[in-house]
Amino acid sequence: MNSLYKACKLLVASSLSVLVAAAGASEVTWPNKPVQLVVPFAPGGNTDMVARILAGGLSHEIKQPVVVENRAGAGSLIATNYVANAQPDGYTLLLNTVALVTTPLVSAAVDGDLASKFAPVAQVASVPKVLITNPSFPANSVAELVAYAKKAEKPLTYGTPGNGSVTHLMGELFAMEMGVPLVQVPYRGSAPALTGLMGGEIDMIFEDLPPATPFINSGKLKALVMASNERNTAFPNVASAGEQHLSALIVEPWNGVLAPAQTPPAVVHALEQAIAKVVASEDYRSRLAKASAQATYRDSQAYGQFIQTEAKRWAQVVQKAGIEKQ
Repeated sequence: MNSLYKACKLLVASSLSVLVAAAGASEVTWPNKPVQLVVPFAPGGNTDMVARILAGGLSHEIKQPVVVENRAGAGSLIATNYVANAQPDGYTLLLNTVALVTTPLVSAAVDGDLASKFAPVAQVASVPKVLITNPSFPANSVAELVAYAKKAEKPLTYGTPGNGSVTHLMGELFAMEMGVPLVQVPYRGSAPALTGLMGGEIDMIFEDLPPATPFINSGKLKALVMASNERNTAFPNVASAGEQHLSALIVEPWNGVLAPAQTPPAVVHALEQAIAKVVASEDYRSRLAKASAQATYRDSQAYGQFIQTEAKRWAQVVQKAGIEKQ
């Protein structure tokens, strides 16, 4: 019996040694083939733009091609589920957005916590939000807008790219914090909403800065406030929510890299280090700045904590606003 026990013990020990060695070998050799960076939206949008700038820099750092693949649809769920179910080997990654935490709050198609299906790697960018109106709108600041809204005969309207979007939730947050009634007008995307704003169909939009920039510069739309802590260098004359002590309106739509949950920590760490170098580079920062986005870095641990903070924040907004899943 003792000899059999010893033999089994040796077999288990040797098996574990092989497994550890194999794991170590895979960690050491990563990456040895192209990496796929999946984007949950169609080409041409903000997230796609960030992905392509990041992919170029990351390819240089890891000495392997980083291929951007767009898998749009179902409010980002198609791409999210695809990466969550991919092999956890560091070769299939997701460039996600705040939709990671807002979609489960508003979509009946999601059961559970999407974030738990991933290992956070790093945050790589943030895209400022700006409150814009038609140039003919009588208010030129948040204070004037609130005063006008409280005297108006009917609630002001704001456009969104769809029900449950972060733009929708921002409008609900603004209404609650400012104590004014607002009515959401959902469109089929940001472009139709911007067209509606220029055509006078709605009163305002909480829009991402990149698509709003050309219309602000041309005078077709008017910027009232940046939903950020500080003024944006591209629009130094537009006040920030931070300087007006509107902390609840400071919203940081973000882009970050996620890997499937069981990805080896050593691979996540290698990715994290490579991405840190890319985000710190002048080329990456300047290219994002030209597109009205910002290079924003959080390492794996900080990014994971940030995701949880964002999840709690938007869950409170959804609950207080009484938004139901659809």
